[in-house]
Amino acid sequence: MPSKIGASFVSDPTSLKKRIENIQKAIETAGKILPFGVLKNARDYVKTLRYWMSGGYKNYRNMFLHLCRVKGLDVEVAEPEEFPDFGFYHPMHGFDFRPVAKRPRIGIVFYGGMHFEQCQKTLEEIVKRFESRNISVVPVYSDGVLNLNAIELLNDVDAIVSLLWFRLNGGPIGGDPRKTIELLKRKGAKLFTPALMFCQNLYDWEREQRGLNIVNLFASVTLPEMDGAVEPVPICGVREDEVVPIADRIEKFCNRVERWVSLRQKPNSEKRLR
Repeated sequence: MPSKIGASFVSDPTSLKKRIENIQKAIETAGKILPFGVLKNARDYVKTLRYWMSGGYKNYRNMFLHLCRVKGLDVEVAEPEEFPDFGFYHPMHGFDFRPVAKRPRIGIVFYGGMHFEQCQKTLEEIVKRFESRNISVVPVYSDGVLNLNAIELLNDVDAIVSLLWFRLNGGPIGGDPRKTIELLKRKGAKLFTPALMFCQNLYDWEREQRGLNIVNLFASVTLPEMDGAVEPVPICGVREDEVVPIADRIEKFCNRVERWVSLRQKPNSEKRLR
């Protein structure tokens, strides 16, 4: 009974995602065979979603060109450029990055697709901070649903930093939290989730006595803590319609993670409780 209470409303996010994709493909196919009326409109809508969810400048540009074409304008439009649901990405080496065997090593999981650019500058700052201290970093991106598949790529890491909202298994659509706990135990790495103000203006955050608004508090502190995440230090927020890192808070957060890793590597005989 307790396990049922703790489980989210979606038992298997992977299968749900697959069903949604199959429905979208069926709609597009039907819209090609009968390109008029409701089926045509549905096909155009699904294709617009594919541009938007894949993210990136090219996809957004072609999404707007696609909408112009829907409205009758004669313009050339490229097909959506889609990427894998999860994989490696390093700010300096791009999507061709492959980790090397070096310790200490910290894994970072962040959003790909339509939310990639929201994480990009913050990711760059964190990677720069850790690598300047001779700490190896292994960044992996996720579509926000198959997060556990992305974390499976993080082998031999001393810590995992999550730049994702919600709980790890399935993101906002939910999933069995037991799979998250089992995976983190197998990895043997502590989970760190800073507070990510993807939808809060830094001016408001600095001015308000509460600090984090209720959405950010729930999505990037309360829910991640249910997976065992620690250190909810605010490290990014919105300024002039762009998510930017908060330099001094990233410095504090990275220091905290580095000290946790150092403590883990220290022999028990050298550890002291104050």
